[in-house]
Amino acid sequence: MSRKHSTILIMLIFTVNVAAIGALLGLHTQRNILRADSAARFVRSGTNINEIYSEEELLSQLQEQYPKLYNALDMDGAPVYVVPGMITTATIETSTGRPGISRHMTPQGIALTADYLIISAYSYDNAYYSVLYVMDRESGDYIKTIVLPGTPHAGGVAYDERFGRLWIAETTDGRRGMLAAIDDATLRQEDFSRSAAPVTYDYLVRVDSLENISFLTWHGGSLYMGSFSRNGAGKLEAYDLDERGLPQDGDAFTGARGAVAVINKIQGVACTEDSMFFSKSWGPSDSTLLMHRLDDGDIFDDFKSAGFCKLRFPPYMEQIVASGDDLYVLFESEAAGYRGRENILHVDRVFRFRISKLFS
Repeated sequence: MSRKHSTILIMLIFTVNVAAIGALLGLHTQRNILRADSAARFVRSGTNINEIYSEEELLSQLQEQYPKLYNALDMDGAPVYVVPGMITTATIETSTGRPGISRHMTPQGIALTADYLIISAYSYDNAYYSVLYVMDRESGDYIKTIVLPGTPHAGGVAYDERFGRLWIAETTDGRRGMLAAIDDATLRQEDFSRSAAPVTYDYLVRVDSLENISFLTWHGGSLYMGSFSRNGAGKLEAYDLDERGLPQDGDAFTGARGAVAVINKIQGVACTEDSMFFSKSWGPSDSTLLMHRLDDGDIFDDFKSAGFCKLRFPPYMEQIVASGDDLYVLFESEAAGYRGRENILHVDRVFRFRISKLFS
């Protein structure tokens, strides 16, 4: 046998053996598990913008496992948006303060402006600064990354439509929760690919009655914010904003318009004119979307007496945001820290659902 033929035979044997070993180790796609493509095939300024899972396969699995959710997808335009940066994200290295690449970004919050869909994320290993991914709201195309100063969990973000201001759940000072904010002008101007530096907040205020802020939304001139609790009850508070869209008490939120205890494991909150929604999630079990009808438009008047409608969602559901009849839902199951979990539906998209179909 010639050397050339020997080489070809060896390569074929090696390929077959690798495939066989992979099958034994369970590297092939199992039922109800999507195959991850971990290659950052499309990168802009160090941040990958390609999907991890096939959209066709993802939607097929959603239809099979969660048919009510699949039937409620808003198909008018893009029903799903690829979450960028889950393979590589250009940001700042904590130890050096210099630009670097995180491979452990974990999405947490979502907000909508007239033009943008914004996702907040923190680095699971705390080795890199947290970020905001800014995407085109209509097309879902990635536009840029804004790097936050430091490593806040950024569990909630909310956009004030009246004053054009993005609020961000910041790191606690040890005793009280903190909220940061950037105005529209900063939001439009800031771009890490050009500045290679973190954004400077336009505002940084404390919340005296909450030790940490895990979820956040804006509705009707008020900020609704709350704290996560894994085992005990969490807390939801609402604060009216002044004529500038800022805390009525100056540099701190001190006088809540209303406050109620909420169930454990709440990750997100969203409001419409007649309903309030909560996302409940922890670990690889199914998440739950809870919907509470507001008879008089104020949750604090009838929260305790009224029940919730509940819907089953894929695991690792994070923040939610409502716009009209649409509910946008974010998951963290596509992040590197959770990507290896088996027998769950991994979602690397923001889903957009028709609320009227979800609770028809």
